[in-house]
Amino acid sequence: MTFKQWIYGTGFNNPSFDGQWKTLHIVTLIICVLLIVGISLLFKNKSDKAKRNVLFIIAGILIFFELTRRIVNITNPITFEKYNLLWVLLPRPGCAISVWLVMIAPFINKKWFYNIASTVSILCGIIFFAYPGAGFLNKYILFENLYSIVTHSLFLVGAFLIVTLKLAEFNYKKITGELISLGGIVLYSVLEMFVLTKNASGAPLEADPFYTLAGNEVQEIVGISSHALYLVLYFLFLVVYFGLFYFLGRKKLNSMIKKNNEILKITLSAIFLSLTFVLPFLTGQIPEIGSMLCPMHIPVLLCGFICGWKYGSIVGLIAPLLRSFALTMPPLFPTAICMSFELAAYGAVAGLLYELFPKKNSYIYLTLIISMLAGRLIWGIAMFSCMGLNIDKFGLAAFWSGAFVNALPGIVLQIILVPMIVMLIKQYKKITVIRN
Repeated sequence: MTFKQWIYGTGFNNPSFDGQWKTLHIVTLIICVLLIVGISLLFKNKSDKAKRNVLFIIAGILIFFELTRRIVNITNPITFEKYNLLWVLLPRPGCAISVWLVMIAPFINKKWFYNIASTVSILCGIIFFAYPGAGFLNKYILFENLYSIVTHSLFLVGAFLIVTLKLAEFNYKKITGELISLGGIVLYSVLEMFVLTKNASGAPLEADPFYTLAGNEVQEIVGISSHALYLVLYFLFLVVYFGLFYFLGRKKLNSMIKKNNEILKITLSAIFLSLTFVLPFLTGQIPEIGSMLCPMHIPVLLCGFICGWKYGSIVGLIAPLLRSFALTMPPLFPTAICMSFELAAYGAVAGLLYELFPKKNSYIYLTLIISMLAGRLIWGIAMFSCMGLNIDKFGLAAFWSGAFVNALPGIVLQIILVPMIVMLIKQYKKITVIRN
């Protein structure tokens, strides 16, 4: 492979490759979370200028890749056979807009812009890494693959750092700037899709970047046949997602929580229970993918951390059984029954250890890892019992495969997301208030 082939991606066969949740994908996610946690701890007591300098470094790398990609596309003779100049120069709807938001945020240095840059980019980054549409999907890492991996990683890291370093300030009374910006992003995206960037035949180059049209990929993944119902849930999700940042940012939330502590715990537990119903739809209700990503585990673990061991264990115990009775997934015996014991252990151990251990970020990881090991051990015992204590039906090899090998992507996802969410909420001192 020559440099010209690497940079342009032409004259060289780069076969498609299912790199989702393979080594490079997982390692990239681990590096992202290590950067977020490490930089957040290192700069949490530094000045705003020092925090901005971190974002300037990220912005500098993003600018380099954005300029390089455009130079490559402009100088590539086959580019304009399909695309026009505006398609090459403008950021396209979705992740490219997130790159530009994080890239220019430290230069604008306004709270409202930090707010919109972080919320939009966190959502886009999580969606990309859950279902990567580029970067990890070829056998060889050419420049276009490298561009995709680096830019998505950096804007996700930058977006989380904006929040963890408290450069953003979510105040619903000052939400006007964010709403105008969000409307501007939508308007720009519509204009670019249907007016600015069309191919030679006049058809839009970006068919459905926001996944709102009937029969889109997300609708198929979640398995909702009614387009109207899908749109209702789609916009409801966006309202809840963006509203959550402003809810956690309320300055009067601590006193409100203290007055209604038990009611809030019950309410949050109900939310976590509902998430155990909803999240498996992201795997398309396919058991093989569900056993890999373990989507029901995350809400139960968070419930244990945030609401305490009693609520975590109750949610974990009833979630698989209720879902099995209501939706027939997971199958009741032995899957749902054994998962009930497993998830109850997750919620109980996470809640107990988080209460007992020192309130340092490193102990969040220790609590999580012990909880995951304990839950898997309980699952193994439950499965062995359901199989009639027959080692031929469920032996050590089956336990190791089901608990660790097949579930490796889910384990990585939990180690990345759960501590990050707990530390984010802890940053605003909400967990301590809820639990005490």
